[in-house]
Amino acid sequence: MTYTISLVSLLLGLFIYLFYRPDSTIVNHLFSLVFTQQQWQDFSLFFANKIPISALGIYSLPAGLWVLSATIITFGKSINIGRKSIDLSWIPLCYALGLELFQALHITDGTFDIKDIIVTLVFWLTGMIYLRQIPEQIKSISISPTIIIASYLILFLADTAI
Repeated sequence: MTYTISLVSLLLGLFIYLFYRPDSTIVNHLFSLVFTQQQWQDFSLFFANKIPISALGIYSLPAGLWVLSATIITFGKSINIGRKSIDLSWIPLCYALGLELFQALHITDGTFDIKDIIVTLVFWLTGMIYLRQIPEQIKSISISPTIIIASYLILFLADTAI
């Protein structure tokens, strides 16, 4: 069930990116290789009419969903660097907050938005609270390093194409 929540979160974020975000994102460029521009516009119009989503849902929710998913995937895992052990479940939060800071300082593209920070914190805390309530045997399930790396590489698909 735990990893199903992670997968559903990523798929919901993908859905929002595909049908509600501008076509300049990398994932939308990949989608356009499979469907024609007209088909994609038809899908987008259909979903926009059937499932209206607020600006908060379009622009902040996908980041929160990714943070929830990455927190679930990395919970209870750590990496040792020298004598230090770094709990990987803190990395999604640090990444999302760091990105907002870089946007605020105009170091990277994108727009700083306090709502993104709030959504990120809520989803990270939700994941941490949920994961602390589940039995230890579920938390101790081994996750392939490839899945952990893929959960971060997926961020590339949300970036804006050049």
